[in-house]
Amino acid sequence: MAKSNSVWAGFSQASAAQVCRTLWLASGEVGSGKTRFGLTGPSPILVQSLDKGLEGVVEPILAEMPEKQVYFREYDWNPTDAFSQE
Repeated sequence: MAKSNSVWAGFSQASAAQVCRTLWLASGEVGSGKTRFGLTGPSPILVQSLDKGLEGVVEPILAEMPEKQVYFREYDWNPTDAFSQE
């Protein structure tokens, strides 16, 4: 593929078409229902988890709504390690 010398190379033209999506961020106590609430939204669902995992939460949702599309990525993040004052 030939390299474009256009100033617009690598960009895509914006569209006026509306895209329906929900962006959601939750914080709260362990077991308060944050993840379950988020998983009840419309598909597809993308979860970026900084928590201890989705096991035990996602399975009942998928059993109840097998057509639900859930994609996830878990991050190993413990801010207390980085900001320890020891």
